[in-house]
Amino acid sequence: MESLWTATPLARIIHGDNRAPMDANTAPWVRLNHIVYSSNNAEIGTSFQRVRGAIVAQIFTTSNSGEKEASVIADDFVSVFQNKDFDGVTCYAVKITRIGKRGDEYQLNAEVDFKYDIFS
Repeated sequence: MESLWTATPLARIIHGDNRAPMDANTAPWVRLNHIVYSSNNAEIGTSFQRVRGAIVAQIFTTSNSGEKEASVIADDFVSVFQNKDFDGVTCYAVKITRIGKRGDEYQLNAEVDFKYDIFS
């Protein structure tokens, strides 16, 4: 999966909840998080579990480059994740949400739901 995005702006990833302000010298950048919605037994009487969640990319660009640059990065996110399977982690359709301009930055979010199974 990483090889799909290393040549794109997605390579500038900040993991987790890093709230550092954007620096015009380092824009654009992407904050990547994964969220687990549920984990439950998929079959009664077994240890087979199904995990569902989402991968969320918050894409930040400078306000003067705005939506166009953020949309290009979102397209890269789509090409990496949409309807792909990574060693049993199945990703579905990507949803794009335009947050808009806030101060000196423009934000767009890309989110893809996923599922994977655990057999123990």
